[in-house]
Amino acid sequence: MCCGLSVIAASARVQFSGRISLVEVYATVTDGYGQPLRGLTADDFEVEEDGVRQTISAFAPGDVPLALAVGIDRSFSIKPPDLRQAGRAVGSLLQSLHPYDQAMLIAFGSQTEIIAPLSTRALISIARRVSSD
Repeated sequence: MCCGLSVIAASARVQFSGRISLVEVYATVTDGYGQPLRGLTADDFEVEEDGVRQTISAFAPGDVPLALAVGIDRSFSIKPPDLRQAGRAVGSLLQSLHPYDQAMLIAFGSQTEIIAPLSTRALISIARRVSSD
């Protein structure tokens, strides 16, 4: 029985071989004011692996949807004014997201609770809920 397993394992090693032909790299480029720079091309970037410049074989500019999970600490170690300030900051962050971005809100303390599951539709209601807590 062991011989049969070793033969199967040996043939499985030969069967599964491969190589990486494309690696995706996401980048956000901003100016000194934090505003995104538009109109960049592949010629504006350099990608290196172990100090060796790599060829950029595919380039697709544009906005990539974001999936964001935000955790709010509601434990007793956080004072109510600090929790309200954190809630306002999260609300501001969520309101700055694009309509196609997704977000979810998790609260943790003695227990963990999903306040709002991952969604695009709920961003504004999540932001309002967080900033008013």
